[in-house]
Amino acid sequence: MSMMCLINSKTMKNLIFILLGLLLLSSCLKNTEDAFAACPWEPTFVYQEHRHHMYFPLTLSPQQTTYQVGDTLRVSMIFSDSIYDGNYDRKFKIPNYPMRMATTLFKLEADTIKWGFDSNSLLLDSTFQSRILPGSDRIGTAVYGIPVHENDSYNYFFDIILTTPGTYVMQSRDDYMVASGRSEFYKEVLNIDFEGRCQGIGFSVHIRVQGDNQVWEFLDEFKAFNELSNNIWGSQVDSLNQAIGTNGRWLEAWGTYCFEVVE
Repeated sequence: MSMMCLINSKTMKNLIFILLGLLLLSSCLKNTEDAFAACPWEPTFVYQEHRHHMYFPLTLSPQQTTYQVGDTLRVSMIFSDSIYDGNYDRKFKIPNYPMRMATTLFKLEADTIKWGFDSNSLLLDSTFQSRILPGSDRIGTAVYGIPVHENDSYNYFFDIILTTPGTYVMQSRDDYMVASGRSEFYKEVLNIDFEGRCQGIGFSVHIRVQGDNQVWEFLDEFKAFNELSNNIWGSQVDSLNQAIGTNGRWLEAWGTYCFEVVE
């Protein structure tokens, strides 16, 4: 009798584990179904995740691989508030996105990286609440500004007066992409509402250079930059390294642009 009870006890435990597993599987399937119900469009990215990937275009003018000392490089964003979603291959009208742009310029010197804005001049426009954020050992000097929304479009720009020869890597981002998940700004963006918004899924911002980002023209220099930037970004370097050998999605999402300045 005791042996029978022992067998029954083990059987019951196994049945309980099986039932728990089925319940967990059912919950996962339901969450997946809910995501598809909330998002009627098929994701196009290779990893097939349901997530908004909004593309914000960044323009460099003039756009060229080599500049002369004394040239002016304008960094600007002028685009419609009907914003393209790269994952769902469609546009969504978002007139209330609280964009906060930060652009960093890195200057490659032998076996080190220096902050490029510290050795060149800047022309900032107060319209965008533009200001310079001082650099530190890990974070480079950055130009920070808030694009203005009017007449169904976003507008933002600043100018760099190139005064120092060298090879440069520029990267631009929206602050949301590096904000703490606990910050109010992060929550504000994550919960932003617009027509067609898929509820309960993630939201990413890609700053995309229009035209050639010129990384391939400076591939050796960019690889060196990657190695040196380990002291700056740590684990993010893995994503950039992967981007060189694959589809470059992360590299492009950070508005990467390479160029040189000569006498």
